[in-house]
Parts: sequence; C-alpha cells; structure tokens
Amino acid sequence: EIAQSIISVLRSCREADISKPIARMLPLALGLLYLGKQEMATSIIEESLTLHKEIKHYCAMSVMSLAFAGTGNVNMVHRLFRISSHNNGTYRGPTVIGIALIAMGEEIGAEMAVRFLEQLLQYGDYTVRRAVPLALALLSISNPKVYIMDTLSRLSHDSDIFVSMGFNYLNGLDRCWYKQFSHSSDSP
Repeated sequence: EIAQSIISVLRSCREADISKPIARMLPLALGLLYLGKQEMATSIIEESLTLHKEIKHYCAMSVMSLAFAGTGNVNMVHRLFRISSHNNGTYRGPTVIGIALIAMGEEIGAEMAVRFLEQLLQYGDYTVRRAVPLALALLSISNPKVYIMDTLSRLSHDSDIFVSMGFNYLNGLDRCWYKQFSHSSDSP
C-alpha cells in the first residue's frame, strides 16, 4: 500500500518536479520498503519502469540495489557494473552504490566490488565517479582496509569538487570507525 502511494506520487509529478534533487528521495524510500526482499521487488521494479523517463530507471535501480543488499549476489553485481559502465543517465549513481550494498555481504565479493569501483573511478564519467566514494566507504565502514583508505585518500585531489568533497566526508566516517575498531581491539 505504501509502495503504491509512492508510485502514484511519482506518476503524478510533473517533469519540473522530478528534476529536483528531493525527488530522488522517493525512489530511495521505495527501495527501503523492499530491503532484502528480492522476489517481492520484481513487480515494483517492473511497475517503476512505467514512470516518467526522467525517473523510471533511477527508481528501478534504487529498488533493485536495496532488494539485493547484503546478499553477495555476484550476477547482480555484474549486471549493475555493466549498467554503470555502459549506459548513460543519472540512474547510474544508484547502480554504483548498489554494487557496494550487494557485495558488502561477503569478503570476497567486497574485494571484487572494490576492483569494479576502481575501474569505474578510472573510466567513468562524473555521474559514476561521484558515487564511488560513498560505495567505497560502504564497503569498508565496518571492516577498514588500508588499500580502500589509500583509494579514498587519492580522491581528495580529484578534479571534480563533488568527488573530493565526498572523499572528505566519507574518509572521516571511515577514520572514526577505524579509530573505534582499533581502540576496542586494544582492550583485553
């Protein structure tokens, strides 16, 4: 019922409303309703593809990423990687973050996702590159790795101001978590 309400709001929005940044919160809310519910999300993903062309793929990728979050589903990670590296559009941001959300469920998948994200960082356009710092931080926030910290540190000197600002914010989160982790391991 809540999902249908969100879909109806998105369907009734004018094109000018959909282009506003706040409109991206509705697909996020829709995705959170289906967090970890892969089978149930299929119908809402199909329904979201009937929305305005400006928001339909963004909504579908948000729901798909959150529905498979933490599963470690390698096929879904590969699918999102192909979408984020070969297609155009603003919906590629959720696909990049989706790679991290899905892969954070297992260590080997997280390492594979880091390699994918580094490739996207190297060859992706600004839409993809701006999402990479958040994705890297999501992969390392509960398990800090030195090589991820190094990659995040490199981003502080990026030519895109949004990428470097994302680094500063997320590097602080990772450092706080790392400090907390190192202090808790010192205790007997």
